[in-house]
Amino acid sequence: MTINQGLLGLTLSSLLSSGATLAADFNKGIEAYESGDYKTAVVEWTPLAEQGNAKAQDKLGIMYEKGLGVLENDRTASSWYVKAAKQGDANAQYNLARMYHSGQYIGQWTGLTDYVRAYMWYNLASYNGSEQANENKEELSKQLTSDQLQKAQYMSSLCLEWEYRNCWTHSEEKGPISARFNSPLTEAQQTRLSAAAVSAEDPVDYDHGNMWTTLWDIFLKKLED
Repeated sequence: MTINQGLLGLTLSSLLSSGATLAADFNKGIEAYESGDYKTAVVEWTPLAEQGNAKAQDKLGIMYEKGLGVLENDRTASSWYVKAAKQGDANAQYNLARMYHSGQYIGQWTGLTDYVRAYMWYNLASYNGSEQANENKEELSKQLTSDQLQKAQYMSSLCLEWEYRNCWTHSEEKGPISARFNSPLTEAQQTRLSAAAVSAEDPVDYDHGNMWTTLWDIFLKKLED
């Protein structure tokens, strides 16, 4: 056996051992969760999630969304869902879609839902094998206009083509804010959205009457980067 072959063997052995350890830690979290020991589940999943394990990230999102073993925090929950969704995890994509659909994701700042992005993430989750996402997508499509549906499907295609990078801002989304949401922005919502977006310290394009659409994109990108 050559030195290179020996090193390759040690590397493969190390990788297999590491993978087995990660799986064992994840399963410990599952066992703790199923027994109602939510704090232990969080302890087991957190380091895995921080290392980029998509399944652990999705599980942590659920814990924060429901307040199990941690203080309930929709923003932290959505942050973990986003990290996993960007890796193509169907469960996380479904959960992120739910939060857009219900308004949990951004409702705490604006009181709005974003049905277009909800459809986009349901569509992607369905593509990746989530049957529930497919059902929700079909139901939500009945509440979208033809233009909204086409936009959501186009956004889905771009997001997938870009391997889940830059799924939140598209130049093709120019237009009145009412085309993106199920209701117009109130003055109070505009004020909160403007403050949140400007705090991202990104340039804001106010041209062509698209101020609120542009602010919204900046706000979302700030949350999801």
